[in-house]
Amino acid sequence: MWSPDGQMVAFLAGADNNADELWTVPVSETGQGTAIPTSFKLPGKTRMPLAGWTSDDKIGLILGSPNSPTHQAIYTVPASGGKATQITPSGSFYFPRWSPDGGSIWFLDANTRFTLGSVPSGGGSVSTIPTGTNPAVQGVPPGGGNVISPDGKRLVFAGSAENGKGVNLWVMPLEGGQPTQLTLSPSTLQQQDRYPCWSHDGKSLLFIRVQDWQETWYASTNIYMMPAEGGEARPVTSASDAVSYNSIACSPDGKWVAYFSYDSNLSKDKTSPGGFSANSIKIKPIDGGAPRIVTRVDHSSGNQELCLFPDGKKLAYNANGKLWVVSVDGGEPVEVETGVDAELLHVSWSPDGQRLAFTGYRYGDPELWLMSDFLPLVKR
Repeated sequence: MWSPDGQMVAFLAGADNNADELWTVPVSETGQGTAIPTSFKLPGKTRMPLAGWTSDDKIGLILGSPNSPTHQAIYTVPASGGKATQITPSGSFYFPRWSPDGGSIWFLDANTRFTLGSVPSGGGSVSTIPTGTNPAVQGVPPGGGNVISPDGKRLVFAGSAENGKGVNLWVMPLEGGQPTQLTLSPSTLQQQDRYPCWSHDGKSLLFIRVQDWQETWYASTNIYMMPAEGGEARPVTSASDAVSYNSIACSPDGKWVAYFSYDSNLSKDKTSPGGFSANSIKIKPIDGGAPRIVTRVDHSSGNQELCLFPDGKKLAYNANGKLWVVSVDGGEPVEVETGVDAELLHVSWSPDGQRLAFTGYRYGDPELWLMSDFLPLVKR
């Protein structure tokens, strides 16, 4: 946010998209900072942009009310809709995934630096899964994966090693241990591998790869396939398939993959870094051929997930804070009622097709704050 006189810039900063500091810096006419930036600790955290900078030098901040804290938990609900059951305590739990036997649900736990965890599918104590120490590897959302193999013995996830580069795919025994790295990003930023899923026979992995995280993300986000034991990855899609940077699902017969896609009118919209926005769900033959549209989705951004009914005939997904089910042959999507007053993110279908797991996220009620009398501190 520019100051009214154009001589300063204010910006928010913080970890995990939650800003807890406001920074100001004087800027010259050529755009260079002319002094060390000054930081101010906020009385709360925010994901909202600055609300403005008034002519009498007050900066507007939108902060969550301390009397209305953020709530986040993993729930399950009948696939036909009904009253959802909260199965984790409130906390930073993301991306639920069912075990093949339906007895537990796996997730990423941001309370402990995005480690892997699990909880009984009926609710209970949360367990943390060790992911090695040499080097330590942690899951990296979005697209962390944490998907269990069809035989229930291994788990694949997208993660980053403390001394490594980029975001890569890793596989590890279900009980924990030192992960094995399957892909290798050539740099810390340009290429990233996320959103892995297993083929039905467990012999292959499909995943989203972004080869260029800069100006051409919309032309370099594609689905790749590789042997589950490691080896060369081959592209399944090309730029013309308009793959969006969200989750994917492989059909039970291994013949096609479902994915989110953006329309051509969004392909040059660089206001959505990484290709998060999607306008449709498509199905693409893995061995080649043109994709077809399953359904249109309301323009939505980030944290979109899809999953298949065990027989591959129906598909569940989240869009605009709600859960939906649609036939893979097309038709009108049906909303899944949950009774949860929250934004519904991520979705995973139980192995028996009876229940859906999802993340419920509710922001604290927003309040408008004004920060004043800060310029003497900046100048000092």
